[in-house]
Amino acid sequence: MKHTKIVATISDKRCDTEFIRQLYDAGMNVVRLNTAHISTESALTMIQNVRSVSDEIGILVDTKGALVIGRKDMNIYKQAIAALSNRSKKTGSLAEVIQGADVVIGVSGPGVIKPEMVKTMAKDAIVFAMANPVPEKFELPDKYISGIILKALKQAEKKKTSGKAVTPFLLDAIYKMTSGKSIETNVALVKNNAEVCAKLSCCYFNKI
Repeated sequence: MKHTKIVATISDKRCDTEFIRQLYDAGMNVVRLNTAHISTESALTMIQNVRSVSDEIGILVDTKGALVIGRKDMNIYKQAIAALSNRSKKTGSLAEVIQGADVVIGVSGPGVIKPEMVKTMAKDAIVFAMANPVPEKFELPDKYISGIILKALKQAEKKKTSGKAVTPFLLDAIYKMTSGKSIETNVALVKNNAEVCAKLSCCYFNKI
């Protein structure tokens, strides 16, 4: 296992197998897909091309357990990931799937992975707990920001905003409706993430 993960965000405009193989040979070992800006067909093609280059991929799970073909509550993206990643068709809850695992990457939310779950993992297992909250000083109340996001989404729908124009439209609308507070919150989150990642890196470096 590599100690460092090199992440590359690839586009559906250039996701051919040869290009992905060049990235992989150069050291890239994690691919990021931005599914907000691509079609279902493009996402499936990109995943298949990545899998044809390397079969080294872990079992992906969400808060309800293993992503496996046959689960009834998965969207199209989770179904595609399940088909291409969980080839052993492992099933069970998060607590069950995590048993004996060498690595777990948590990005969904706080309190999902419990200390007792970590104790069931393999010896010297690595846990990347990345559900890092906004510092309390800069936090926007959930009810307040949820209402603004909903308004922004309705504005985007009314103006028929789609594709890659959606994200900048929403960010601008939320910025205006919060009088700039959303920017302060996002900057604080980025700084906090950087600080936490730096501390994790130092701890990991000292361990190895």
